[in-house]
Amino acid sequence: MYLFLPAFFVWAFFHSLTTSHRFKNWVIHLLGQRIYDGWYRLLYNIVSVVTFLPLLLFGRVLIPNDVVWKIDNPLNLIFYAIQLIAILGLLISLWLTDVFRFAGLSQVMHFLDGKADVYVPPKMVTHGTYAIVRHPLYFFSILFLWFSPVMTLQMFVFNLAATLYFVVGSIHEERRLQAVFGEEYERYRSRVPGMFPIKIR
Repeated sequence: MYLFLPAFFVWAFFHSLTTSHRFKNWVIHLLGQRIYDGWYRLLYNIVSVVTFLPLLLFGRVLIPNDVVWKIDNPLNLIFYAIQLIAILGLLISLWLTDVFRFAGLSQVMHFLDGKADVYVPPKMVTHGTYAIVRHPLYFFSILFLWFSPVMTLQMFVFNLAATLYFVVGSIHEERRLQAVFGEEYERYRSRVPGMFPIKIR
């Protein structure tokens, strides 16, 4: 079990490294701006998933599958309902963010269409789930992970590591969004909570 957490954070470190300006600038220098704009996001997502799958298998081998808690009827129905809300929240948030740009498909289509400028600029979303929290993808993911009516030790350790990663990731994302949107994002941040729908003054 103790080997899984270092392995997870090594993955998280390299995952975060590929989002850094320094790494992206290196890729642009190596491949050129047009290839980067067209393909980087999609390849980033694919590599993230492909490298994450062995980590999941590693966790299943190393961590016992003992039950930490089990919520019985009828209370488990509340947990399932919260997980369903979390799934719907994730889907809505992805759609609001422009799911095709998020996946990198819009950029690839522009590249394959032969457009000279394939860059798809990010848009600042402040309505829908983004009016509840600034990081709804993280919030609803955490909600789904922790409201499992049956929690095994494998799931518990993974959820703990993922939650910490989401918190750290939100801090880095805040800096990036602040740099992109400036005062507009600062005003948004002043009125909408960050990771959880609780405004701390």
